[in-house]
Amino acid sequence: MSVQVSWYDDEHTILYYKFDETWGLDEMFAALNRGQKMVMAEDHIVDSIFDLTNSSTVPQQMLSSVRSVERSTPKNLRYTVAVGMNSLLKFLAGMVGKAAPLLMKNFKTANTLDEALVLIRELRNAEN
Repeated sequence: MSVQVSWYDDEHTILYYKFDETWGLDEMFAALNRGQKMVMAEDHIVDSIFDLTNSSTVPQQMLSSVRSVERSTPKNLRYTVAVGMNSLLKFLAGMVGKAAPLLMKNFKTANTLDEALVLIRELRNAEN
């Protein structure tokens, strides 16, 4: 499978998506649906990491699909940190932000997984 989803930690506070070099909308939506169920099964706030380190592009119909993702986001999903986005992916994320501002409200980027974990910790600490 070209998009995998799993818990990053034993406490189920960070959901981790790993994208292979090439992936399609079907794989992404299957992973998102599984991830949504995992998040909704928890009674606490969950953050997520999208590891795009190995991914260099997105499927053609990606931008037209963001509204459905925005509508199905669980209430207890807070921050999403995308890791390893190249300039094309960052540009597309900006376009997604215009098309689905609520989806991108808590969207952040980091260069590495370690940076993403530090960022999530800092964001959580700032809220307490």
